[in-house]
Amino acid sequence: MYQILLAVSPRLPCQQGKVKMQILGQSIRDLQCCDVYFQADLNKKREAEIAKMRKEMEDQVMQSEASIASLRKKNNDAINDLNDQLDQAQKAKSK
Repeated sequence: MYQILLAVSPRLPCQQGKVKMQILGQSIRDLQCCDVYFQADLNKKREAEIAKMRKEMEDQVMQSEASIASLRKKNNDAINDLNDQLDQAQKAKSK
């Protein structure tokens, strides 16, 4: 933008050049302000998406932990059942 202004300003009278500079300066500030708001909005959306993903991950972890606990209980029950069968077989063999 500054290069365009330099290319145009020598052709303009001094007063018009100053006005153009002020207008361009204001336009640049407006664009920078819009960019800041856009970035802030984009950051909010990203943070919301991260929070959603974190919640989903925590739910998956809880489901996995519940599944692991259930499998451990089944395993322990099966081991106890096999130990009981082994004890009964040893008692039957010793008689």
